[in-house]
Amino acid sequence: MEVPRVEGLKILDLVGSGPCGNVYAAKDESGTPLAVKLFQAMAINRSLLSKATARLEAAGWPCGVMPVISADFEARPAVMVMPWFADASVEGHQTPRNLQSRIANFPGECSWPIVLELAKVLATLHDRQVVHGNLKPGNVFFDDIERVIVSDWALGNMPGVSHADFTDAYLYQAPEQLRQPEGYFDEAGYRWDVFSFGVLAYRLLTGAFPRCHETFLQVAPGPGEIRKEGIHADLQKIARKLESQGDVAWPDEAANPVEAGYREWVLKCLTLDPALRPATMAEVSREMQLVEERVAAEIQRASLLDQRRSAERRGSRALFAVGIIATIAALLGGLWQLQLFRYKNDRRNHLEEVSGLKTQMDAAVVAREAAIKSEDEARRALDYERDVGLARLEASRAISD
Repeated sequence: MEVPRVEGLKILDLVGSGPCGNVYAAKDESGTPLAVKLFQAMAINRSLLSKATARLEAAGWPCGVMPVISADFEARPAVMVMPWFADASVEGHQTPRNLQSRIANFPGECSWPIVLELAKVLATLHDRQVVHGNLKPGNVFFDDIERVIVSDWALGNMPGVSHADFTDAYLYQAPEQLRQPEGYFDEAGYRWDVFSFGVLAYRLLTGAFPRCHETFLQVAPGPGEIRKEGIHADLQKIARKLESQGDVAWPDEAANPVEAGYREWVLKCLTLDPALRPATMAEVSREMQLVEERVAAEIQRASLLDQRRSAERRGSRALFAVGIIATIAALLGGLWQLQLFRYKNDRRNHLEEVSGLKTQMDAAVVAREAAIKSEDEARRALDYERDVGLARLEASRAISD
């Protein structure tokens, strides 16, 4: 395929060659780096690609979707001009700034942020009624501020494509897409993207394909590679092999409830039966965004329940304490009543003793007074008898004299 001639652009080097065509680095008159893609006529569905691109462009390019600066899908060959996202290597070569060039870095700290952002971008495509159908690491780019940019929609294993070499996009496609790409026209493509998202998400999060890992790893391009040459794939056989693997499991436990919620939706995307998968990526993205809110609400609910249970326990303890206090009060009251009874009884006995002693003392006083009176009377009688005796003695003396 000859080097394209695009008015206003300076075509530089061939930077990539894929099943659908070649990609050239270019610059416009202001020196802005661009990518020019020339398509092989038999490897694309011109009408499908044109309609999908027009839908995306109609309301302005959505965030996260590779903008098309210009395109001519009726030209021979068809051509598309897009921004060029690449970094200069040490040797001076341009390295595409995409997931394929960074695949060795996964899983890592940025795995979940990229997965969640990719879900939003694919949801935007589906909201615009565009099925990507060609999701793979090489078609997920990063802009200058590291935001996810999805490119190459409606390419690859699409209806009407009569010639296509092997591409690692097959490793991410649902069995029904591998068997019958014409299902795209029955709107089956939305569930294709859901499945492909699940495969790519699982690989970014674990470093492995969810099914057929050993086989797929042998044919998947390595970090920085675009594809492996000389591979011929039987798509029907790949579909059967996928379906023989059954359900998918995670190799380890989720780090927290939020991650557990995210993982649940990734597994739903990987369901082999398309009828059991989420209908669109809009549903997947919305539900994954709600996971954190639901977990937070559940944590708050659990906290409230804990507070309620704690309050009930405190109430029970308070009632128990009140019961204990009432029992103690009753015991103390009983003891007080007993002590009061004893006190009254002792006081009564004491009063009786005092009364008896007073009676005895009064009797003693009366007896003492009577004794004193008797003593006085006896003394007076003695004094009288003495005086009488003395008088008689004196009288006797006088007589004697």
